[in-house]
Amino acid sequence: MTPTMMPPDTPTPAGAPPNATTADDALRDIAPQTGARALGAAAARAQPRTRELRIATYNIHGGLGAWTASAAERIAVVLDELCADVIALQEVPLGGARGADVLAHLRACTGMHAAEGPTIDTPARRYGNAVLSRFPIRAARMLDLSFGNREPRGALDADIECGFGVLRVVATHLGLSATERSAQVARLLAAFDTRALPVILLGDINEWFVRGRALRALVTHFRRAPAPRTFPTLCPLFSLDRIWVHPGEWLVDVAAHRSARARRASDHYPLVARIRAAPETDADIAQAPASASRTPPERPCEPTDSTEPASTTGAPARSPATTPRCASSPSRRASSSP
Repeated sequence: MTPTMMPPDTPTPAGAPPNATTADDALRDIAPQTGARALGAAAARAQPRTRELRIATYNIHGGLGAWTASAAERIAVVLDELCADVIALQEVPLGGARGADVLAHLRACTGMHAAEGPTIDTPARRYGNAVLSRFPIRAARMLDLSFGNREPRGALDADIECGFGVLRVVATHLGLSATERSAQVARLLAAFDTRALPVILLGDINEWFVRGRALRALVTHFRRAPAPRTFPTLCPLFSLDRIWVHPGEWLVDVAAHRSARARRASDHYPLVARIRAAPETDADIAQAPASASRTPPERPCEPTDSTEPASTTGAPARSPATTPRCASSPSRRASSSP
């Protein structure tokens, strides 16, 4: 099971045919020592020096039932609402003989770079974690978190070249038992050093208890972060989805995106965090390449006001109607259950 990195597709105008290039046409090894692979290569360009980013995690509930075009469109609309710079996705159908490649569809909709980390990787079915990014993904690694004979689990560890340097994003989906999660967190924390690069750890942690062992272990490496309730969407009771940031002072706020469309698209609400890197120093400016832009990249959207911060209560605001910027749809083939 190896991660795959993909450059962004240009969003397709409505009614236009999907890109005919296949994954096999463009597949090439870029980092054999880590097992990483890439599809094609993103064009080299100067990257804007953004200091504030929107980071999101979203379990899209892809493991149950058949993935139809309309199901993927609902997810695409929610991603459009988030207007995030980096998005971690869980339960993503990644193709195979019996499954739709939903990530390819979402990449076409958003025009973002993508990396995939399958936890199930067979000719019949590919399924697992993914990361979408407005910025180039320089490297990606897969960490196997499988435990005993339970469902295979993993973490997708990506290095993203954002506006203020390299950001390490570790996207994961932990297991259902407390013993399993404790072992997986220990393996995660042993795999990276928060003293090296800035790190964001995010995903569906599946921890149902406020004082669960997995959470207690994580807060020894990361500052405590707000934990809005994201599951289930019909009546959010549990904070299963989490975002941790190191350095902790970079975290500005965390909110659950409780739009009407998000309520219908999955059984989890997306979780969105704003991070703000430390102000630039004279040394940062002196070391920056001359071609680097001094202004943030222009987002093709604005986030809706349908997020609910951890500290607020009451009914969430409804988001306005949104049309995803894409035309191609995933195959209507059924995806088998995990």
